[in-house]
Amino acid sequence: MAILFAPNIGWKDKKPVVTLGSAYDQLNDTEKYIRPLQRKGIKVLVSFLGAMQNYNMEEIEKISLQIRQIVVRYGLDGINFDDEYQSYDGIDMPVENNYSYTMLIKRCKELMPDKIVSFYNIGTTPQVANGVTPGDYLDYAWQAYYGSYYAPSVPGLTDKKKLGPGAAWIPAAGGQGGNVTDVYTAENIARRTIQDGYGVMVFYDLTATAQMTWMERVGKALYNDDVITIEDPYRL
Repeated sequence: MAILFAPNIGWKDKKPVVTLGSAYDQLNDTEKYIRPLQRKGIKVLVSFLGAMQNYNMEEIEKISLQIRQIVVRYGLDGINFDDEYQSYDGIDMPVENNYSYTMLIKRCKELMPDKIVSFYNIGTTPQVANGVTPGDYLDYAWQAYYGSYYAPSVPGLTDKKKLGPGAAWIPAAGGQGGNVTDVYTAENIARRTIQDGYGVMVFYDLTATAQMTWMERVGKALYNDDVITIEDPYRL
């Protein structure tokens, strides 16, 4: 799977609004950025940044319909929820509640039963609410702290093949930069993921300048196969 970062779920003029955010360019040139991946069998998702925790049922319906419209319009394979970079005390924003995140997940899966709905385990974890178990409507969940290893805990989602306990930040060629994951740590995470029977490992910041030696070593540890590059990587 490849995940585009990131459209936004926001609040404007006392109503919820979903915008394309930093994924605008990729989504508006699908033949260049998205279709080639899909033709290779790679599922392409978009990751929606918060807020997810302060809507009533009517607002959840509006958000879910806007999300589905984006998925359908751009021919995507699914969505990811990412509750970070979000303040819940903005002017005129609704009060936080303990059900809207779970109900948003549920409604999106109901509207798009054939699409992937996934959860990035950062910020608040959706809990059982209104008799609804979030894991019943999620296809995957993965953790968000690069260089670490732990399985996300989401009520109702217990199938290891749907969980990602490991995450790695890919270093760029010519230097480390950021909080990247060294190759030894990434290799160990990859091996543990397989040995422990999990089905997902997260890689962050895959660009045309990624260190290929790093990719080859970690790819070998994860798949026991070679990493193959294409002639002309796409650059934003």
